[in-house]
Amino acid sequence: MPPFPADLWPFLRLAPFLRPHAGAALRSAAAAALAAGAAALFPWALKGAADAVLGSPAGWAALAGPCALVLAAALARALAAARLRSESSALGEAVGADLRRSAFRALVTADLARVRVHHSGEMVSRALQDASALRQVLVEGTRGATLHAVSLVASGTLLVTLSPRLSLVPLALLPPLALVSRRSAAALRRSGEASRAAQDGQSRAVAEAVALAPLVRLTAAADRLQARFEDHLARDREAVEAAHRERSRLQTAHEVLGALATVALLALGAREVAAGRLSAGGLLGFVFYARMAQASLAGLQGAWALAQHASGAARRFLDLAPAPAPPAPPGPGRPAAGPDGGLHARGLRYAWPGGPEVVAGLSLDLRAGGPTFLEGASGSGKSTLVALLAGLAAPSAGEVRLDARPVRALEGVERRRSVGVLTQEAALLDGTVAENLRLGDPEAPDAALREALEAVGLWTALGRGLETRVGEGGSALSRGERQRVGVARLLLQDPAVVLADEPVASLDAEAADRVLGLLYAHFGARTLLVTGHAAPPEGPWARVLRLEAGRVWPQEEAYVAGTNL
Repeated sequence: MPPFPADLWPFLRLAPFLRPHAGAALRSAAAAALAAGAAALFPWALKGAADAVLGSPAGWAALAGPCALVLAAALARALAAARLRSESSALGEAVGADLRRSAFRALVTADLARVRVHHSGEMVSRALQDASALRQVLVEGTRGATLHAVSLVASGTLLVTLSPRLSLVPLALLPPLALVSRRSAAALRRSGEASRAAQDGQSRAVAEAVALAPLVRLTAAADRLQARFEDHLARDREAVEAAHRERSRLQTAHEVLGALATVALLALGAREVAAGRLSAGGLLGFVFYARMAQASLAGLQGAWALAQHASGAARRFLDLAPAPAPPAPPGPGRPAAGPDGGLHARGLRYAWPGGPEVVAGLSLDLRAGGPTFLEGASGSGKSTLVALLAGLAAPSAGEVRLDARPVRALEGVERRRSVGVLTQEAALLDGTVAENLRLGDPEAPDAALREALEAVGLWTALGRGLETRVGEGGSALSRGERQRVGVARLLLQDPAVVLADEPVASLDAEAADRVLGLLYAHFGARTLLVTGHAAPPEGPWARVLRLEAGRVWPQEEAYVAGTNL
């Protein structure tokens, strides 16, 4: 089999997901061990029955003891199996829920580089598929491995007890079984990765078709996307069929080797019986134990193949959602800003995967007391810089601090009270206006929500007030209304720093003046940065800067002679 660290280390790193359920895991393992131990009593009872009938003067009357043993073993196995099903089912649901929760948290907090490289639909599909595969390995695979391991140890011990000489026959099967299993495990791992990649491709094709519906309907894009989807579908089917063929070959190899071992045991066992070294019942029991050992070994190899099949899922899942750490104490719930509420970037560098560097050694100081306007052409990196300043993306070099605290270290309420972002299209969840406003302050009363809406001039425009539904992505509101809801949410969030990334780019002049006026009025005395792709509109700007070549320059200075701020 492949070396231990390379194949099982990812699953050991997943152990923290089982830690909260250690009691249930131990109960499940104990039930599996009891069920396997009880099953091992059946061949021994069969041996006793055969010896009683063939060798006891009492004949059939001597069957009472073996029959009682059979009944006791059957009852014990039934009770243990019922307990095992109950414990493993509850454990599986709990661990599966924890894995999905971890995937959700990781997806909603993923670095923007990951979201940009991997389509969101692909990320969601892959994360949920990986969580299901890992649940199967962590719960069902572990349960099966425990069951088969106990059965193998029990049957192996009883084989040696019955006849040390004949025990050499099953041992001779181990090398060929190991070779067959090693080859099958590698093939199953490759087919599993190929199937998962094909399923990801199908998800991407569907998501792209839905996102580009007008293009798909009005051009030849439908045929192209359909062909791409069919290609991934064929690859997935081919990988699944290859996995089925490999499992069939493995099962056939086990059956053939098992049949050869049975023939050898009967031939050699007959000589042992004739020599008086083994009873007829002992030979019968030995054959049953040998088959039990073979089945247990096959079960362990199946569990190993399952782990091989899911090893890629384990690595991807850990890359997306690291194992949970012990809970940290909650933050103070107050802004992390110091005396000046300053946001300080030093030596920032950033490049989207596969693209050129868009932020190249940038340094910038933003302080409270006067709004700053940052001008930059489309594609110059304004949105990237805002993401870095807000801690939504991790720079490849450099750091952003809110006074003394690294921005990316802020979490929870502390993060919400420290930095607020207003994008070109205010992000709204499908729900009511009240639900979207409370994203800024979950504890805000209705009176505070109405006050914020009145401040942005939106209260009278809402037909049902706070219960007005905004639609998916805010589709029930106009662009200007969506931006004003975003500003109202910022008012409730009450952050020390506000980063507005082209907040009026898609608005008409009247709506743009209204939104900018709200930003000036409510956040002008704090640390406020507004970006745009053209010359700054009229306003009380303390500084006007320009983003070019990955750095920030004063607007009035030429690029070649500029001083990086």
